[in-house]
Formats: sequence, structure tokens, C-alpha cells
Amino acid sequence: MKRLSYKEQWSLLEKMNLTQIITPDLFLEAEIRQYQEKELLILSGEPLTDLFLLIEGQVIIHSSSEEGKKILLDHESAGSILGDIEYFQQLDYLHTVEAMTPAKAIVFSAAQVESLFSNNTFFWKMFSKSLSDKLMETSNNYAHRLMYPLKIRLCQLLIKEAPLTEQRVFPFSTRQAAQILGVSERHLRRIFNELKTEKVLIKEIHTIRILDFQKLKEMANW
Repeated sequence: MKRLSYKEQWSLLEKMNLTQIITPDLFLEAEIRQYQEKELLILSGEPLTDLFLLIEGQVIIHSSSEEGKKILLDHESAGSILGDIEYFQQLDYLHTVEAMTPAKAIVFSAAQVESLFSNNTFFWKMFSKSLSDKLMETSNNYAHRLMYPLKIRLCQLLIKEAPLTEQRVFPFSTRQAAQILGVSERHLRRIFNELKTEKVLIKEIHTIRILDFQKLKEMANW
């Protein structure tokens, strides 16, 4: 974990249009931390000490089974608050949060949140939106698993992940996709083979190559 200088931190807040929420006096009680890929922000079972506002990058949220197997529950991107559920329920951290890409987060002491932001309506609106977004995401994910077959859900995931480039080539992890979709890697590879036969895409070692983006959108019911 790397800590940025005060000047670097404030410049980043201005870039993210967060100075209305994080005023200079409040910022003295917070800091921006920088995390490398696969570095942990939160460890399941640890006491709640901090709240995290993710401002760059993506993280994955996972738990472990009794056998020690990692179970991926969700992934979050910039704008998400981490530790909000535990804060309101007064619980230890429920799940482990790991940087999926290099990431930056504003970190506040959980013990000081109420006193620091008691009159800051912008902060509490952001807090409420984070919770409602998680509720909607959970509801949508559950509905998707009930309503859509795996091929459609995979195509929808690929459209969300695909950058807007002509080449349509981007990094992709079969292992992480299998965890997100709740299936085995073997099952997912079978779907990739079908999509290759249908000339929609090619799954290479660490990347996806989209051959026909329009057909991919049609298959995703997009």
C-alpha cells in the first residue's frame, strides 16, 4: 500500500469532483491510499476500523468456504463505498476486498464518520446511493441467474468489459469470470468454444478478441 502526498491527494479529489463532499478541513482527517493489483484493502473477520471510498480501479469482494476455497461474491469500481454495511450494522468486516487492478481509495476512520460528516448532506446522499446500488445489483444478479442461460450472461459481461476500440482486444481472466458468473471454468470454456465456432470471438491465453461485436450484442439481448 502506498500513501500519496497531500498535494497529490487534493489534486485527485479535484479531478474526481469530490471537494464538495470532502472539504479541506475534513480532508485533514482522511487520506488517499494506493493499492497494487491483488493487494488487500479489507480482510474478512477483522474489526471495522475504516470506511473506503473507491476513486480509481476495481476490486473484488470474496469470502472463503469451510474448505478454504475462495468464493467471489461481487466486484466494485470507482464510486463505491466499502465498509458501509458493516458501519450501519456495527459488525466486523464481513468479506475480504482485494484490488483487481491498481486502485486508489479515500480512507476515513469509522469511529469519526458521524462526527466528521454529521451536517454533510452530500456525504450521506453518497452513502445512501452506495447502499441502494448494492441492493439493486444483488437483486439484478439474482434475477439474471434465474432468467438467463450462461451464454447470455457471459455475453453481457463481455460487453460491459469490452473497451471501445476498433481492435476489440482486451485482457480477460477466465477464472475471475467463472467466479463472477458462479460456474466452473470448464463450463465457461465450453461456452467460449461455442462462441468461437459461431465466429463471435476468440478466447486467447490472457485476452479476448471480439470478431463480431454486433452479433455479441444480439446474443446478449442488449
